[in-house]
Amino acid sequence: MPPVPAAVLVSLTGALIGVLLAPPLLAGEPGLAGEPGAAELEHDADLEVALLLANPTIAQPIEAKQDERGRLWVVEYRQYPDPAGLTELERDEYWRVRWDRELPPPPYTEGSPFRGRDRISVHTDDDGDGLYETHETFLEGLNLTTSVAFDAGRGGGGVWVLSPPQLLFYPDADGDLVPDGPPEVHLTGFGLEDTHSIANSLTWGPDGWLYGGNGSTCTIAVTAPLATPDAAPVKRSGQLVWRYRPDVGFEVFAEGGGNTFGLEIDAAGHVFSGHNGGDTRGFHFVDGGYYRKNFGKHGDLSNPLALGYFEAIPHPPVARFTHHFVRYDADELPPRFRGNLVALDVLHNNLALTAVRANGSTFATEDLSRPVRGGESFRPVDLELAFDGTLLIADWADAVVSHYRNHEGEIEPSTGRIYRLQPRGWTPAPPPDFSNDQLVERLQSPNRTVRRTAVRLIRQRGATELLDEIEPLIDGPAPVAFDAYAAVRSVADPTRRQALDRAALAHPAPSLRRLAAGVIEPTDGAAALLAERAAAETDPGVLVALAGRSRRLPPDAALPIVAALSRRGEFADDPFFPLALWWAVERALSEGDAAATRAAIDRDGPLFDDVLAPRLLRWAVAQDTSFGRSVVAELLTNAEDAGPLFDALNEAAAGSADRTFGAEVDRLVRKAGDRAPGPLRVRLGLVEPDAALAELTETTSNARRDALLGVIEDTKDARFLPGLLDLAVAPETPERLRSRLFTTLAGFDSPEIAARQLAARPGLSEEANAAAVELLAARPRWTAALLDAIDAGAVDPAAVPALTVQRLRRHADPALQRRLAEHWPETPTDPAAAEKAFAFWSRRLAVGGRGDADRGAAVYKKHCADCHTLHGVGQTVGPDLTAYQRTKRDQTLLAIVAPSAEIREGFETALLLLEDGSTLTGLLVRQTDDTLELKDARGHVRTLRREDVAALEITGTSLMPNRLLDQMTDREVRDLFRYLESAPPAPAEPAR
Repeated sequence: MPPVPAAVLVSLTGALIGVLLAPPLLAGEPGLAGEPGAAELEHDADLEVALLLANPTIAQPIEAKQDERGRLWVVEYRQYPDPAGLTELERDEYWRVRWDRELPPPPYTEGSPFRGRDRISVHTDDDGDGLYETHETFLEGLNLTTSVAFDAGRGGGGVWVLSPPQLLFYPDADGDLVPDGPPEVHLTGFGLEDTHSIANSLTWGPDGWLYGGNGSTCTIAVTAPLATPDAAPVKRSGQLVWRYRPDVGFEVFAEGGGNTFGLEIDAAGHVFSGHNGGDTRGFHFVDGGYYRKNFGKHGDLSNPLALGYFEAIPHPPVARFTHHFVRYDADELPPRFRGNLVALDVLHNNLALTAVRANGSTFATEDLSRPVRGGESFRPVDLELAFDGTLLIADWADAVVSHYRNHEGEIEPSTGRIYRLQPRGWTPAPPPDFSNDQLVERLQSPNRTVRRTAVRLIRQRGATELLDEIEPLIDGPAPVAFDAYAAVRSVADPTRRQALDRAALAHPAPSLRRLAAGVIEPTDGAAALLAERAAAETDPGVLVALAGRSRRLPPDAALPIVAALSRRGEFADDPFFPLALWWAVERALSEGDAAATRAAIDRDGPLFDDVLAPRLLRWAVAQDTSFGRSVVAELLTNAEDAGPLFDALNEAAAGSADRTFGAEVDRLVRKAGDRAPGPLRVRLGLVEPDAALAELTETTSNARRDALLGVIEDTKDARFLPGLLDLAVAPETPERLRSRLFTTLAGFDSPEIAARQLAARPGLSEEANAAAVELLAARPRWTAALLDAIDAGAVDPAAVPALTVQRLRRHADPALQRRLAEHWPETPTDPAAAEKAFAFWSRRLAVGGRGDADRGAAVYKKHCADCHTLHGVGQTVGPDLTAYQRTKRDQTLLAIVAPSAEIREGFETALLLLEDGSTLTGLLVRQTDDTLELKDARGHVRTLRREDVAALEITGTSLMPNRLLDQMTDREVRDLFRYLESAPPAPAEPAR
């Protein structure tokens, strides 16, 4: 069946989608405080949920915040999904749009083509009853505005507005909600490619920087015209956390992560964001960190020598996804909330309460409960800790949150609600008094939002008269000491601030030492103090902060810190510290004196042997200089165990046809003999083909096989071809090795390959024959041989998958195209077939019993596990199903009968045309400036040089077959669905 475009499928199965996505009936007030008309919500017995605002008062709320007067500011994202005044020129396979022009900054007067529907509304509780009676508009006519922050500068007053591509400041000295003039453009260059993931979430950090997030499918090329008018744009591809200071400029704080839409900075200054994947609640970001992202879709990390990245916060298996979360630092809600995360689970329409525990320099999490549960139209997108200790929830209140559907018009632009999560029996309290004579008391509040607002106002008002009262608080316990330190240093003169920073660097609380490490200026011996702290520090989080800080210092000031950190081998097993150390070393090598850096770092202990040396070797190889080659030779010569270095050497050459690393390095590999790994010796031509192929058959390690075959793919040494062919068609060859061999054979342009594969078909398994057919699609003359076999009746054309046919059609030969059309004529897409298949299997699943999960596990292993993982079983060619909404049967069934209708991001099929005329299909695992990594339908990854790729296309076809269920009996289908909907197995009882 041809692929079914999502838009067509939606239009012809509207009744089905309407049933799946329709909002529930509205309830009057059961279990709710506040105004009637709230969406039906369930919640724990000791909680209440109050409806504060709803349409038509607000619409499309994407953020809610309180100012110091207690007024509630709501950012209404009414213009979403398309910007006003711009024309779409093209949209790529990832829904990234190229517009015809750049959006100019506001104001947009009446009649302007750029005047949008977004607005920032402000709501006031006039009578103290906890509800909002007065509704005003601060700004309207905005165009894709995502966030606000209140002024934290010296004097004046006003509001920061993030309206990509600009960060704007609207002066409003008297706070009367009427801007005093046009906005100042402080930043420009945030991308608008995907308005589902643009820059967002302005948040003041305790260090005095204004932080923000950037989503996964929007690039940045940011300049700061007021702070650094002559600086080059800061460019990145995709998700990150950024920060800005008007007196310093713009910088990327951390790179990578999920589709970052939400930012949380907790009471100890830790920076977090949610994640749109499963099995985690999000990411913990540190200064200068690199994080996992969808490399195939969003591009590689900006630093090709990062040589690693941090993962998301570990969490037991859980369905995706956490849009945003708050770490609850207040006392109003029940005690189980204190210090834990309250996470917004958008797809499952609820809030998760998640326990947090320290995991070295970072964290691990585990869910405790779902304190608030809603229907399909409860779509919480923002969560804020209020002054009174309750939580404010911005609810998108639209049954659809997918950008695929939103851009197809499946959106309710008038919906939206603001809720308050409060304890049962809660009584409203007036907002705190933030007058100057009350700020010291506010700094001692148990509520983080109250403390941080006091810090902001002290900075904004330049309240130096309070310093002598505040400074003694720094000697007390965190977190009050933390915010008191942030407040004092924000207004102290340079001499006093320097003394404060030095004292904080030795404070008993790690949070203050970590903050001091990130802000102290390297003047008058401060760099030496940082190096001393690096040598003596006992908290790994502070060490990670020192590593990040060193990367922002001049190289000569950074080197003593880096050297001291390299001696902290007792932290070699920390989740973050080893890589953070490498990034500090790499920066010192690349921007400072490389020879001095190499001499300064410690060469004893696990940090050097296991972390630094292999990466230092790869750094040296990448330099492609005589100095770099001398470093490689020295490392190999002095290593007690050169095995990891040899592996690193081979990894450094992946995708390259080069067969030498320079005379001296090659000599050392030859001298090592069998102690050097086989793939490396194959690359240098030191192993005869027969010996290398014998190792392929003798080893049971898939990693060793993949490494050997990867080198053969790189070098394309024709001496290996006869032996590879013999192995590929031998009946006794293991199936995984055979399919991997097919991946390797695709790189050799030989007519013998097609002849041998077709001749061997009768003796091979069904799986091997399918892989062989896929191989023959790679090159025009192999395709001609396949068509000859079909014409002769030796191959059934029905056995050729639709995706393989799609590859065959990419061959430009007109004669081949005519022959292909005879067997597989192109027919119009028939969405009705998907609708018919859906209805057929819906009926089958509704009758005949519920199925058996144990039998279903066997069906899953046979038909699904080669691509998908569920409960830890299977492969990673397709999405991990464990994190999906598997209890929603209609959605699961639709994904199976029409797998190309909506393809999960990151699993779009790539079709590559190589310069030698061959084609490849698979999933893009990673892209760098020089190479591509492509995972084929059997999970094998091949590294390709970009110079060898003539064209790259992301197709609308899934790797998953369309008629999967047709291969099963009715009972097998029921069993499969029973297993797919099952919970993970309970852990085994420990032995007693």
